[in-house]
Amino acid sequence: MLSLGSIPLDAARLADIRKGAWRRARIERNSDLLARGVRLQLKDLFAAASHSPCLHASQYARAAAAGDTLSALAGLPLMDKLQLQGMYESFIDGRDPSSYFRIGTSGSTGVPMVAWFDYAYYVSNLANLRRVLRSRGVRFRPLAAGLMHVSAFRTGEVCSFVMPALDYSVYHHVRIHLSLWSSRRELVRFVSGEAPRALGGLPSALDLLAGFVEAEGLAGQIRPRAVLSYSEALLPHIRARLEQVFAAPVYDEYGLTEVGGRVATECSAHAGFHVYAADYVVEAVDGGGQPVRDGDEGELVVTNLFSRCVPIIRYRTGDRGVLSSERCRCGAVSPRIVHLRGREITRFALPGGSTYNPYDEYRLLLAQLPFRQFQMVQRGGQGLTLNYVAGQAVDALPAAAELNAAVRRIHGKDLALRRRQRFDVSLRKFNSFQREG
Repeated sequence: MLSLGSIPLDAARLADIRKGAWRRARIERNSDLLARGVRLQLKDLFAAASHSPCLHASQYARAAAAGDTLSALAGLPLMDKLQLQGMYESFIDGRDPSSYFRIGTSGSTGVPMVAWFDYAYYVSNLANLRRVLRSRGVRFRPLAAGLMHVSAFRTGEVCSFVMPALDYSVYHHVRIHLSLWSSRRELVRFVSGEAPRALGGLPSALDLLAGFVEAEGLAGQIRPRAVLSYSEALLPHIRARLEQVFAAPVYDEYGLTEVGGRVATECSAHAGFHVYAADYVVEAVDGGGQPVRDGDEGELVVTNLFSRCVPIIRYRTGDRGVLSSERCRCGAVSPRIVHLRGREITRFALPGGSTYNPYDEYRLLLAQLPFRQFQMVQRGGQGLTLNYVAGQAVDALPAAAELNAAVRRIHGKDLALRRRQRFDVSLRKFNSFQREG
């Protein structure tokens, strides 16, 4: 047994992770195996759901008896966040919480949640992480500093190996808030000395670290095999900067904590997000909950194939996206999310009641401004406010005037610019768009 303090990692668990990674890699490159495996898992999921205290148990029972469970899935009702929250609360009531993995969401959509999973969650997350790392040329070595996660938040230990949700550490967790270090140079030298093989974090934190590295004249000196981005929107100019500073390819990830974590990730072809199809079914649906055609935009709904604590079937993510089932250039046959169009709460409202994705409209102009951090907010369907952190006021810059003109063209109102003097961890989502009220 390997251990770090009270965090155990035994050979049996490692074997489960290796076996899980091998099985997933095998079936996601064979369309027949994939289709057969998904249908069998759905049958088992529907049968389990029919015996649970679900609102739609009878419908799940009929779906379990269907000849084609994948087709039957499309006829089942959608599940929203409040329903899922209630199911988690009912599940854990009267049970020993220490027997399960407790995962909390941030509540960035307005509904914080505590999710509960069993050992299958552990295997799914680490098996998929192992596959991602191996495809990037990084050996999966728990308890090693080769996989570093950086965080810009101040609270917690400066450096830690502990990830309690997974029962042992996979990442070497390093907090890069400058108040926790004697100097910027000390922080950058520490990261450089650790020589991470893979560097992961929120885009805002990775971008902050890239700025520190540039300021110390070490761009290109910290060279991981891969930079892994997750949890926030990765804007093109941030991706380009990370690739330049760390001299490594950047891979983005799509996931939701409440459904089980990582759902899809980019491959080396960067042709969209490959769904972890052995663990999830992702659909794009119209307003009536019916799947749209490949290439058409719809709301993404997720079905978790491994969760038996709480059946997560056709969960509404609130994200808009476009799916493709075509084989990718990398050889994988798993479905891909080829476009993410933003979450409903990140789509801005227009006077007539329609909405649009501000990312598509403003990203090129925002990339021309010297922001260290920004958040564009619409409150109550009215005008827009741009909160930002930069080394200078941007009001007089040509790109700011162009951005204002673009906002005025769409909304008929000027953009309110509000500068913050330094990196601000009070903003819940960095480099993002948010609609409130």
